[in-house]
Amino acid sequence: MKSQKRYLFKNTVLKEGDKPAKTTFSGLADVEVGPAPEFEGSPETLNPEEMFVAAINNCLMTTFFYFVRKSNVEVLSYFSRRKGSLKSRKTGLDLLTWMFEQKLHWPNSIWLRKFARSEIWLKNTVLFHVR
Repeated sequence: MKSQKRYLFKNTVLKEGDKPAKTTFSGLADVEVGPAPEFEGSPETLNPEEMFVAAINNCLMTTFFYFVRKSNVEVLSYFSRRKGSLKSRKTGLDLLTWMFEQKLHWPNSIWLRKFARSEIWLKNTVLFHVR
């Protein structure tokens, strides 16, 4: 049986006194982070909710371009806007809904057009367990 590859990605979060919290990603400059304005945070900092939606959006884009490279199709432009909404429940908040707008421009490729418009590649992209 072939062993599966495992990849490790990490970041660090630091909050000292009254200073804004900062997160550091692998080799990149520190970024100020905090709660969303809806949760008494500053609009000047990145918040976990937007970073989560951005991570999903970027993951889907890189996955899309992986298949584009495999199919030898030239994509002239790519635009994707995603939104995630939170719903309050008795047990906490749930990331409930995905809304998206996607614009792609490439020479005619029926397969790629169907792939880009389908949400099949979105299913089961975020799985986690809370214990």
